[in-house]
Amino acid sequence: MGQAAADATLQPGQYRSLGLSWYGSVTATAHGAAFSQSMAGNEPRMMIDTGDVAGVPVNGNSGVTNRFGVGVVSAGSSYRRSDISVDVASLPEDVDVSSSVISQVLTEGAVGYRKIDASQGEQVLGHIRLADGASPPFGSLVVSGKTGRTAGMVGDDGLAYLTGLSGEDRRTLNVSWDGRVQCRLTLPETVTLSRGPLLLPCR
Repeated sequence: MGQAAADATLQPGQYRSLGLSWYGSVTATAHGAAFSQSMAGNEPRMMIDTGDVAGVPVNGNSGVTNRFGVGVVSAGSSYRRSDISVDVASLPEDVDVSSSVISQVLTEGAVGYRKIDASQGEQVLGHIRLADGASPPFGSLVVSGKTGRTAGMVGDDGLAYLTGLSGEDRRTLNVSWDGRVQCRLTLPETVTLSRGPLLLPCR
C-alpha cells in the first residue's frame, strides 16, 4: 500500500508527456513482503500475517493485507508500547478475526511480526442438537474434518457461531468433547446470518 500519482501533458504538434509517481515503502522479511505507506528507515514497523486472508484493514486502513495475507503498518515510537488494531468495522463481509488488537514494544528500526487468526468463508449461527434433543456440553469444539481448523465453540443451549466455512467444511464439521469426535453436523444448503439462529442437527 502506498500513494500513486499520475499526470499527462499534451501540446498539439509539439510534445506529449506522461508521468507516474509512487510514494511508499517496501518491507520484506522471511515471513513475506508488502508495500506500505511511506516510513523512515529507522521507524519501527509491524508486519501482520492473516494467513492468506486478503483485505484485512489495520490501524484505520493505514495498512491492508495483500493477496498473501501480509500487511505492514507503522509501530509508532521506538521503545514505547504501540497498540495496533484490526478495523473490524471495515472487514470484508466473509472475513472474521479472533483477536483484533496487538500490543508490542519495538526497538529503533525493528520489524515486528504477529500472526492474526483470520478466517474467510461462510458464517453460520445456530443451535446444535444431538439425536436425543440435548445439546453438546458447553465448550465443545466444532472442527473441520478436512483442515483441522476450529470453526467455533459451543455455548449455552448449544448455541455456536461458526466462521470461515468453505464448501468442503460444510460436509466435514465434527463436534468434539471429552477428547474425541462425538457427532457430525448437518448444515442447511443455504444459510444467512440475517435469518437468526438455525437448527443444526448433529448425528
